[in-house]
Amino acid sequence: MKKIFFILTLFISSVSFAQMENANWCFGMNGGVHFNTPPATPTTFFSQIHGENNVGHMFTGASVSNANGQLLFYTDGVNVWDGNHQPLSNGTDLYGYSDNMLTAQNVVIVPKPGHPGIYYIFTLGTIHNEWTPGHNPVGRGGIHYSVVDMNVGAGQVTLKNISIHTPGAGGGVPIDYAFDYNATNTNPVFITTRSEMTSALNSTGDKVWLAINADFRFNSQNTRMFYNFLIADDGINST
Repeated sequence: MKKIFFILTLFISSVSFAQMENANWCFGMNGGVHFNTPPATPTTFFSQIHGENNVGHMFTGASVSNANGQLLFYTDGVNVWDGNHQPLSNGTDLYGYSDNMLTAQNVVIVPKPGHPGIYYIFTLGTIHNEWTPGHNPVGRGGIHYSVVDMNVGAGQVTLKNISIHTPGAGGGVPIDYAFDYNATNTNPVFITTRSEMTSALNSTGDKVWLAINADFRFNSQNTRMFYNFLIADDGINST
């Protein structure tokens, strides 16, 4: 059941791409699948998303290929690798850390409409409500995005870990905080590993919706918040 759930989340997080841009899936345990020609086949390469040896996690990941089905890059939410499985320039230390290997989808790649070769990487930085020995959070928690430009050399991350803001007057407030395993009235809120996100084309097919289900925990209480962002050629718009 866990494997089925993982595959479904990968599919759901990829529907904003054209068909061949989904031709390669890279996921944990060094696995991958080619969809270039039917039937789908396991990859002959090894994904660098290998779980507990990474600072990221085992199961979630996102990848994108070009219109010919050639792998461009993939990520586990913390690191980004190119199509040759080498670290992408500036592609480390993204804020998509999770301390739970069964985290739901916490990283999504979305192409920027009207800007060929430009991609957003959206990340959820999440922790469990109890500290696990050997799991030391890296980066920051919350909802962030980074930008990949594949028009520069072999590709590079040109913007990294920009905070997403809540909808509201004045641009809202950033969903960004330091990791804290002991949330109390005097300590920051955090997003738990029961959060997830996905993307889909809008009704006209020229923009992309990003939907986020964030499970916040504060003072031993859980509160779910749902956010929708419309990604257009002018950037990321809250609704």
